[in-house]
This record gives sequence, C-alpha cells and structure tokens, in this order.
Amino acid sequence: MHNNIDNRSNEEIVKEVYQTKIISFLQQHMHVRLLLSVNRAHPIEESREAIVLAKEVQSAQIQKYKNENTNHHQLLKSICWLVGIDLSGNCYKGDLDALLTLFQTELQGVSLPVTMHAGEKQDETELQHMYDYAPPRYGHLVFTDDRLLTAILTKPVRENEKIPNVEICITSNLLTSGHESVRQHHLCTIWKLFCDVLYKKNENRDETMFDVFVKHPQKCLDDSLLLRTETWKNLQDDYLSEHHQHDRLVLPNIALHTDDRGVFETSMTDELALFLQHPSVLHLNENENKELLFYRVCAFVYVLNVLSLANAFSVSSDIIQKNNNSDNFQLQYLMDQFYAV
Repeated sequence: MHNNIDNRSNEEIVKEVYQTKIISFLQQHMHVRLLLSVNRAHPIEESREAIVLAKEVQSAQIQKYKNENTNHHQLLKSICWLVGIDLSGNCYKGDLDALLTLFQTELQGVSLPVTMHAGEKQDETELQHMYDYAPPRYGHLVFTDDRLLTAILTKPVRENEKIPNVEICITSNLLTSGHESVRQHHLCTIWKLFCDVLYKKNENRDETMFDVFVKHPQKCLDDSLLLRTETWKNLQDDYLSEHHQHDRLVLPNIALHTDDRGVFETSMTDELALFLQHPSVLHLNENENKELLFYRVCAFVYVLNVLSLANAFSVSSDIIQKNNNSDNFQLQYLMDQFYAV
C-alpha cells in the first residue's frame, strides 16, 4: 500500500502490520465486517493517518475483488471488508469540530460511513454538531436533550437520507450514566419520545415494544424494516403521513451491542436478558401462558436481530455494481451476513 516503507516510522509500520494480521485472522475464522477506529483523544494528524489507511485498505480490497474473474460470491465472504469509520475515545479530549471537518474533507465521495460515540457526557452543543454532520449510526446517546433525541430517532438531517441507527449497550451505558438498575436506562426515554411522534394518534401508545410486536409480528417486522431502509423523502410521502398513523406498528431504530465484550465482561446473551427486563420493552403478566410467552419472546428477539442487520454498513457500492443482477446479489449478501451471525 505504501511505495516507500523505509520513510515510515516504526509506529506506523506496527499499526499497518497489526491491522493486516487482524484481517488475515478474520478471513480464516469469522464472517465479519471491519470498522477502523479514530480516537478523538489522539492528535488530529493521527486521525488523518487512520482515515488515509482505511481508504487505502478499502481501495486495495475493491481492486482485488474486481481483478478476480470467477468465484465472486466466495471472495465476497472471505474478504474482511473494511466498511466504515468509528469515532470513539475519551469524550473529554480532542477537538470534535476539527475531526468533523477532517471527516467531511477526507471521506467525501468515499464509501466509508462514520459511526459516532455520542452523548457520553452532558454537552448539548457537541451533540448538536454531531447531529448536523448526520452520521448513519450513533453509539449510546446516554446524555441527550429530548429535542435532539427525538430528531435523531424520527427524522434525518437531509430528506435523501435514512433515519439513523442507535446502538444500545446496556451494561456499558449504566456505567457511563451512573445508574444502578436497568430500569433507569434511557430506553424508556427513547421509547416515549419515539411514541410521541410515531404514535401520537394511537390510543394504545402506552404499550411496550413487545406489545406492539405481539399484535401483528409480520407487520411489525415489515413496518420497522421500512423505517430502517427507506429514505425520509420516500417515507413521508406515504408511510409517515397522517393517514397511516393509526395503524403503524414500528419499533425504534435501535440495535443491541456489548460495546466491548472483554472490558465490560458481558455478552450479547446478557445484553438481551437486560433488554427484556426493561419496563419499556416487556411487562410480564402472571396470568399469561408461559409457553406461549416463551415462543413470542424468542420470535421478538429474532426480529430484533433481523432488524439490526438492516443497519450493518455494507460493502462499497463499487462491489454491488460489478454484479449483473444487483438486487439478487444484495439479497444474497444480506442473507449470508445474517446466517453467519
């Protein structure tokens, strides 16, 4: 990737070797996509270096794929595609505005979307600047004001974009917020604000997420998937119109994660268990049929996983366009991703 390796420092070489080794291991043992982290606490030049490296890696991967004349489907699965940038690190350090300017400059015209760790401290101005940048995915959003959180949950900055996804990491979020119980997690705020907009004419707006799903599981999946995949312009013409408010069955565009399985000593199973304990998600009734409830909860968790897949950062559009039947290719690609989980 570099024409003159001798001009680079040992630290630069180590970073590239480290990334190469990780990708090599993942190609052999896992089916994943990779985000390259930009640490906001590091100097701006290190952030620029990370972005340049990400672009070089992605470009090399695309070229490798394009140069292959056969077996594209297998190659698609074996390459550990670098698909985006992750802005993380100590939220009390670094110059966010300088980083956002860097992203706008370096990522213009590049298929490397950014996911941002946001709302990890009480700073409305910083969150507003992140919102103005309009990332397709936010992490955490522990500290937010209702106005911004409502905007993030229900309407993108630009009408040709999709409603962004919010990653929820309950164990991590509880430590960040200082709360002692999952019942205090901001899921209740997310659900309430979402309902205030999407269910404002629905007399049953006090229902839990599970209640909404149980009504009509397939419709809930279909409607929620629309919210995640259609642009705002397409949604507001029909789906979000006043005429359809009464029959929406939509779950907010959130996805469950561990944040860091090792650091927080948790797993996706643990996070799902905590999620189901939250009062905005599931109310248990002593009179309910326990066997039926079990199957419904399993179906609910399955739907959550399917919906999360819609927010996965995809491979570059250059790869999709190479295939003659792009619709079937994209469908097969998504199915491969889901069944590899």
